[in-house]
Amino acid sequence: MALVSTTRITHTTGAAAEPLLSFELTTNPDPLKASPENPSMPEEKGELIIVGSRHHREAADVEWIRVKVPAGTMSPDLAANLTSVTARISLDGWTPHLDESSDEFVFTPAADHGTIGPDTGFTIQLSQIPINRKVGTSPITVTEHSRTGNSAFQKRSTTFGVGKFPADFYLRNLVATPLVIDNSCDPDPNDPEKDCREVTLTWERSTNATYELLYGNTSLNVTNGTTRKVPNVTSDTTFYLRGTAGTDSTNPVVRTLSAHVSVLKPDLEVRNLTVRGTTELIGTTQANGLTVNTGHALTAHGPITANGTLTANGPITTNDTLTAKGPIDTDDTLTANGLIVAKQPLGISSEFIVEVGGKAIFKGGASLFDTYAVENLTLLVGRDGSWRSPAEWSDGMVIVHNAATLALTANVSTGAGGYTIYLQPGERVTFPLARRHTLTLRRDAGDGAECTVIMIPLGGSMG
Repeated sequence: MALVSTTRITHTTGAAAEPLLSFELTTNPDPLKASPENPSMPEEKGELIIVGSRHHREAADVEWIRVKVPAGTMSPDLAANLTSVTARISLDGWTPHLDESSDEFVFTPAADHGTIGPDTGFTIQLSQIPINRKVGTSPITVTEHSRTGNSAFQKRSTTFGVGKFPADFYLRNLVATPLVIDNSCDPDPNDPEKDCREVTLTWERSTNATYELLYGNTSLNVTNGTTRKVPNVTSDTTFYLRGTAGTDSTNPVVRTLSAHVSVLKPDLEVRNLTVRGTTELIGTTQANGLTVNTGHALTAHGPITANGTLTANGPITTNDTLTAKGPIDTDDTLTANGLIVAKQPLGISSEFIVEVGGKAIFKGGASLFDTYAVENLTLLVGRDGSWRSPAEWSDGMVIVHNAATLALTANVSTGAGGYTIYLQPGERVTFPLARRHTLTLRRDAGDGAECTVIMIPLGGSMG
């Protein structure tokens, strides 16, 4: 669990007015409690601790530092008064005093200015602050009068929102279980309904506030609970628990806790992704357009779905279905152990459905939907797999070469009937194929035996 730091606002009037010093503010107690509304009761005491530093290798010259603490009886006022407050600063030679006219504690060096470098950290403490009796958030403004080099000194301010909570308010111990999730986890066989990516959040809180749980794009009202189960956490997630108290809706007081959960093998969503080495995808792959640079392989152990062009200047390999709604281009081997569906040309040239520098290997089926010719399509046709030409092909002549040592069967379906051609090892046949006819190649034995199909389109129709 972590406490989200106090709200901080940097005031600038241009690039030159950016604060040169960095400040962090904490309180004691944490959080501060508003004093009892009954004026006869003693006031609560609080302390502000401000840590300053210079986060740059070039030192800064500082003439003074002022800390404004609103005092009065209203909700935005932190202190009832400032006369009893003790102010200290850890910088040697610096001294504090109270400017009552502006409700500011002023810290100045003995010389005209002090030099604060990257190795100089310091602390400002304002102790024994009588907290006023109204719940709300108070602006604490730290102003430095500083410069670098020989430039002019300028005022540069940082404001923190410090809450004064009801006396009985508390929000603590936000715990996430587990802290680490393995995104590749499998369901428990003894409890298959259990979500192995589920996170359980627990916390402690008072009943005098409203509470929200926030993560990602989700915001949940958890005012009436102290636990919440979040299912299917598949990426690193920070959970925020925000408590809001106070009766003044214009100036509520807010406390926020956070808890972070890390996910091994997380799901990622990015707008642009460039990979200059081998890309190996284990599981379903979907892309609106995927390009792999020259000499690098695209390997998927699950389905590949491309809603646009799929381009690889190295091998494309999938152990499942490859689906592309745009062209599939490869200069190397295209291997699919499942169905290949291409709704636009499959190849490196718009003139051909398939034209690869290596081999197109279909150990399952292949459905190619287009009206172009096929040139030098090398297939591995197995006993359990076949290759079927698309019905959308043009009329033309087909050349089939059985390059393997196993027999090959070519079936031509004409709708009203058909015929079968048996090709012995090394045999080549040529025959007509009309648009509405279908060619199916199959092996009766063996697996992965090569054959080549060449289609030569002809004008007109062959009936």
